[in-house]
Amino acid sequence: MRARWQRSCLGAIALSTLYGLCFALPGQGERTGGECARDYIALNRMTTELPKEEVAQRRIRSAESVVKLVDEMGVLCRQGIDDHAIDLIVDNLKDDDDTVRSLIAISLGNIGAKSYRVIPALKIALKMAGPPNNGAPLNVGTLKLSLGPDLGSSSSIPVSIKKIMEAHKLEYGIGDTH
Repeated sequence: MRARWQRSCLGAIALSTLYGLCFALPGQGERTGGECARDYIALNRMTTELPKEEVAQRRIRSAESVVKLVDEMGVLCRQGIDDHAIDLIVDNLKDDDDTVRSLIAISLGNIGAKSYRVIPALKIALKMAGPPNNGAPLNVGTLKLSLGPDLGSSSSIPVSIKKIMEAHKLEYGIGDTH
């Protein structure tokens, strides 16, 4: 009985929060419906075209654009990203370039709770990443270079998974099932 009451209270809080987001006035940090629709179209186009680029540097720039677009979307717009768009983004986790995989993971982390169902794909991509550098010196001939923390997918994927799980728990009050 108490659990049902708690779920009802959480549901009421979530609905009132969503109600507040839906009626946020433009200029208060939230995009309008037309701007969200434009962003969804751009996101689908970018993620569909990204794997078709033959040059890695172009795929990296495209992946950077995906991260930037998702980052610029407001909370309400990100909540409206559909499963098809997320699937298009996830397909790019299979890219040969580690930087592309890293950027795609970042964009999924920024989407938040809507990306929860793709955590298994992120874990598979993490296995492709190899071990992180963790600031260990890199031997290049006789030089030892200390590169600092690894900026590849071996670092960004775990952070993205954590971010998605925290957003999911916050939104649904559900713990880890992955």
